[in-house]
Amino acid sequence: MPFAGPISASKAALDALSHATRVELAAQSITVVTVIPGAIEAEIFTKADAAANSARANADPATVALYPRRMHAVDAAIAKMRTSKPSRRPGQKHAMWPTPTSGQR
Repeated sequence: MPFAGPISASKAALDALSHATRVELAAQSITVVTVIPGAIEAEIFTKADAAANSARANADPATVALYPRRMHAVDAAIAKMRTSKPSRRPGQKHAMWPTPTSGQR
């Protein structure tokens, strides 16, 4: 998701860690499941909006005028994150529950 690199990276890292742990613990018959919730309204978006609005209000108007397309793109990305629908990965029966693959129980 554009303009959401840090949160996207942290989610990807957690998914990679879960996959590695799943492989490492399979020999002990320990199942590792990653829960991937759908889109939710979180306080982070409200805080981000407030910080962005404050920064714009205090920014030099001449500087802000240099980047109108980028400002619009950031606003559009934030709006999309707020209204995005839960997505499903290929093979999932439900957005929150992954379908077990071979070696998983």
